Amino acid sequence: MAFPQIVACIVCEGVRAEILNKHTLLGFFGVAPDLRVNVKDFRLPSTLMFVFCGGAGEGKFNLQLRVSDSSGAMLSNSAPYTIEGELFRGRPNTTVFFGFQGVLGKAGKFRVSLMVDNVEHYFTTVDIGPFEEN
Repeated sequence: MAFPQIVACIVCEGVRAEILNKHTLLGFFGVAPDLRVNVKDFRLPSTLMFVFCGGAGEGKFNLQLRVSDSSGAMLSNSAPYTIEGELFRGRPNTTVFFGFQGVLGKAGKFRVSLMVDNVEHYFTTVDIGPFEEN
């Protein structure tokens, strides 16, 4: 069995592991690509968490997160962006958590890619704009 199809990417500020293989999502923004993340200062590092959700899979995989700006330039990520993982038969779902911590630089539509064994397996976009006080 191959790496499963990813059907959703949840974007939030953080994830906390809980007992019984549960997780708490912190600072939920929404499900990409139908969301907007507001940033107060594009010169400072931003922290985002991407939760990739899919079906069953099996095997060992090298996973990477890539975040690119609207011009296609890959952004530097100080959070770990490579995972050596294994999926086991008999589990109905796959959830992959990747953090991004880096300077976004400007507003725009950013491409978020999940790489599996150095091949783009899934991508989505996230609209990132300036924080506007109401």
